[in-house]
Amino acid sequence: MGHVRLSRLPQTRKWQEVVALLGSDNLSVKQLAEASANAANQMLRNTSKDPVLNEILKLLSLIPRAAKGTNFQDAMHKLGINVKNNPTLIEIAQAFANRINSFIKEKNHIRSDLGEMAKHSAIATILGKVAENSAQLWNATPDDIKHGLGKLAAPGRFGDLVQGFYTDLTQRLLRYYLDRELPKHIAPGKAISSIQDKRAFDQALEKHCRESTFIMRAFANDWYGKTYSEDAVIDSKKATGFNYIASNKIANELTKR
Repeated sequence: MGHVRLSRLPQTRKWQEVVALLGSDNLSVKQLAEASANAANQMLRNTSKDPVLNEILKLLSLIPRAAKGTNFQDAMHKLGINVKNNPTLIEIAQAFANRINSFIKEKNHIRSDLGEMAKHSAIATILGKVAENSAQLWNATPDDIKHGLGKLAAPGRFGDLVQGFYTDLTQRLLRYYLDRELPKHIAPGKAISSIQDKRAFDQALEKHCRESTFIMRAFANDWYGKTYSEDAVIDSKKATGFNYIASNKIANELTKR
């Protein structure tokens, strides 16, 4: 369950409307971005069925608290993320990817495109949020990195982390399909006539996804705070339940928009 490879453009009314828009003489990049987001609604609602994505969310909720402990390396090892002492940010990202790959192999899951996109979204989000929380990124010391990760466990910061993840994932889901179709429509006189038009489209799509995922920030922060205030363990079951509610909140918001 949750391992269907997203190999072709879905033959649904919403996706066909997106393709039809691409052939319109009066198409605006705003129209295309909104139609694309609307068409991705059902894909988002199905994300909680993918065990790899749920495992990723579980790790995202546990890594910041691991960084706040006295022994970061040992805490990460307990999560199955095998980093050396005083790891660089790139080494943490690689260890995270290895952890997900091992999870897929150990649980005998089929490697899905959705799971792969979620893995890359998580890594991109970790890199981006640590950069925001650190004075520097590429020359950051191990303490800078640990501090940057640990700040994500502070009250109110988990929602920021999770929104970043869902924003990136939503964009990847949309582009997975649109990047196959858009090149056919980039030329003078076409829907997207220049590199500037394509850049405007990308910016509109990113903004649309970011604003649509904002809806679950309060829920994510409340869930995170309540879970730890009750000394509950965040396991796969809790991560799956969280993902189900969060992804549906985002899908509903995309529908409204």
